[in-house]
Amino acid sequence: MTTTWVDWSTTARWHFPTPPCTWARDIIHVGEVQFPEPAITITYDVDRKQAAQVREAAFATFTHDGTLIAIPHLAFPGVGHIRAAGTGYEWLPIIYGNRDTSRKWQ
Repeated sequence: MTTTWVDWSTTARWHFPTPPCTWARDIIHVGEVQFPEPAITITYDVDRKQAAQVREAAFATFTHDGTLIAIPHLAFPGVGHIRAAGTGYEWLPIIYGNRDTSRKWQ
Protein backbone atom coordinates (compact mmCIF):
# COMPACT_ATOMS: atom_id res chain seq x y z
CA MET A 1 0.00 0.00 0.00
CA THR A 2 1.22 3.50 -0.79
CA THR A 3 -0.23 6.83 0.26
CA THR A 4 -0.33 9.86 -2.01
CA TRP A 5 -1.29 13.31 -0.73
CA VAL A 6 -3.36 15.11 -3.33
CA ASP A 7 -3.81 18.85 -3.87
CA TRP A 8 -6.40 19.29 -1.13
CA SER A 9 -4.93 19.47 2.34
CA THR A 10 -7.83 17.41 3.66
CA THR A 11 -7.44 14.34 1.46
CA ALA A 12 -5.10 11.39 1.04
CA ARG A 13 -5.24 8.57 -1.51
CA TRP A 14 -4.37 4.98 -0.62
CA HIS A 15 -3.32 2.61 -3.36
CA PHE A 16 -4.35 -0.96 -2.60
CA PRO A 17 -4.27 -3.67 -5.24
CA THR A 18 -7.79 -2.52 -6.31
CA PRO A 19 -9.12 0.18 -6.37
CA PRO A 20 -7.43 3.30 -4.97
CA CYS A 21 -9.45 5.06 -2.28
CA THR A 22 -9.29 8.73 -1.36
CA TRP A 23 -9.92 9.61 2.27
CA ALA A 24 -11.73 12.95 2.08
CA ARG A 25 -11.55 13.88 5.72
CA ASP A 26 -13.19 17.24 6.47
CA ILE A 27 -14.15 18.16 2.93
CA ILE A 28 -17.85 17.70 3.80
CA HIS A 29 -19.77 17.83 7.07
CA VAL A 30 -23.46 17.34 6.21
CA GLY A 31 -23.95 15.22 3.11
CA GLU A 32 -27.68 15.83 2.81
CA VAL A 33 -26.97 19.56 2.47
CA GLN A 34 -23.52 19.86 0.89
CA PHE A 35 -23.78 17.24 -1.89
CA PRO A 36 -26.69 19.00 -3.62
CA GLU A 37 -25.26 22.44 -2.74
CA PRO A 38 -21.46 22.21 -2.31
CA ALA A 39 -21.15 25.99 -1.92
CA ILE A 40 -22.96 25.82 1.44
CA THR A 41 -20.49 26.14 4.29
CA ILE A 42 -20.66 25.43 8.01
CA THR A 43 -19.14 26.94 11.13
CA TYR A 44 -16.38 24.31 11.11
CA ASP A 45 -15.07 25.64 7.79
CA VAL A 46 -12.32 27.99 8.96
CA ASP A 47 -12.15 29.82 5.62
CA ARG A 48 -15.66 29.45 4.22
CA LYS A 49 -14.90 30.80 0.74
CA GLN A 50 -11.92 28.47 0.33
CA ALA A 51 -13.85 25.52 1.78
CA ALA A 52 -16.63 25.95 -0.80
CA GLN A 53 -14.10 26.25 -3.64
CA VAL A 54 -12.15 23.18 -2.51
CA ARG A 55 -15.32 21.14 -2.03
CA GLU A 56 -16.66 22.04 -5.48
CA ALA A 57 -13.31 21.27 -7.16
CA ALA A 58 -12.95 17.98 -5.28
CA PHE A 59 -16.50 16.86 -6.08
CA ALA A 60 -15.98 17.66 -9.77
CA THR A 61 -12.73 15.66 -9.81
CA PHE A 62 -14.19 12.73 -7.85
CA THR A 63 -17.15 12.61 -10.26
CA HIS A 64 -15.04 12.88 -13.40
CA ASP A 65 -12.52 10.25 -12.27
CA GLY A 66 -15.03 7.88 -10.64
CA THR A 67 -12.95 8.06 -7.48
CA LEU A 68 -13.79 5.74 -4.59
CA ILE A 69 -13.86 7.97 -1.51
CA ALA A 70 -14.15 7.52 2.24
CA ILE A 71 -15.81 10.33 4.19
CA PRO A 72 -15.94 10.00 7.99
CA HIS A 73 -18.81 12.48 8.47
CA LEU A 74 -21.26 10.30 6.51
CA ALA A 75 -23.30 7.36 7.72
CA PHE A 76 -21.69 3.90 7.81
CA PRO A 77 -19.94 2.68 5.79
CA GLY A 78 -19.00 6.21 4.61
CA VAL A 79 -17.34 4.82 1.48
CA GLY A 80 -18.68 5.31 -2.01
CA HIS A 81 -18.74 7.49 -5.11
CA ILE A 82 -20.19 10.85 -6.11
CA ARG A 83 -22.13 11.56 -9.28
CA ALA A 84 -23.47 14.76 -10.78
CA ALA A 85 -27.15 15.42 -10.02
CA GLY A 86 -28.74 18.59 -11.37
CA THR A 87 -26.56 21.52 -10.35
CA GLY A 88 -24.98 19.57 -7.49
CA TYR A 89 -23.94 16.04 -6.64
CA GLU A 90 -25.31 12.83 -5.20
CA TRP A 91 -23.68 10.35 -2.81
CA LEU A 92 -23.63 6.69 -3.87
CA PRO A 93 -22.48 4.57 -0.92
CA ILE A 94 -20.97 1.18 -1.58
CA ILE A 95 -23.16 -1.79 -0.83
CA TYR A 96 -21.87 -3.22 2.42
CA GLY A 97 -22.22 -6.85 3.39
CA ASN A 98 -20.42 -9.41 5.46
CA ARG A 99 -17.57 -10.89 3.49
CA ASP A 100 -17.09 -14.59 3.03
CA THR A 101 -14.91 -15.47 6.04
CA SER A 102 -14.00 -18.84 4.52
CA ARG A 103 -11.83 -17.04 1.95
CA LYS A 104 -8.47 -15.56 2.83
CA TRP A 105 -8.03 -11.81 2.38
CA GLN A 106 -6.36 -11.17 -0.95
